[in-house]
Amino acid sequence: MRIVSKWQEGLAPDDAGKIGEALAFNTWKIAVKSVRSMQDERLYFVSKSQGLLVMAEFMIFAVHIADRLAHNNMTEPDRGRFIKTMADRCIDVLVDNRRELQGPAGDYRDSFVKAFNVRLNDYAEFDFDPGTGPGFKFYRYLGENISRIMGDDQNNKWAIDQVVEIEGPDVYESLRKSMETLSAKT
Repeated sequence: MRIVSKWQEGLAPDDAGKIGEALAFNTWKIAVKSVRSMQDERLYFVSKSQGLLVMAEFMIFAVHIADRLAHNNMTEPDRGRFIKTMADRCIDVLVDNRRELQGPAGDYRDSFVKAFNVRLNDYAEFDFDPGTGPGFKFYRYLGENISRIMGDDQNNKWAIDQVVEIEGPDVYESLRKSMETLSAKT
């Protein structure tokens, strides 16, 4: 998977919003990789729309993780601009893809914003260690949300385990590395 991992020489932005935009792009690619990985493990998606909703859960998780990682590394104004830009851009990508899949009718933005707000508040209750990352409850909550979207199909009975043991940690590690390199000055 190719993601933006560094800026062109001498072009590293001082603007936290630009880092948020680049990280949102990477978050989309990370979410796509996670859904494909789940499909490779024979977890069953009934539609592309269902896959998009699962990607939204991975992206919401990633936004919250980015906020936790930025907590000690950015000033409060920069952190706020960074997370707002990242979340807005993630929502834009999700809305664009949902419109492409399901047509222009529908208030897709509002539903994604509501999902982001609910999940981000819930994730705020879970432990996060700056050195080791999210605690088990973080991953479990992500897995439960994804499992709910995927349904009770016999093929999907292992969705939570797949997310807790493999996909969640992979998302965290990919995001951490991406954020670290994008935030570094060249």
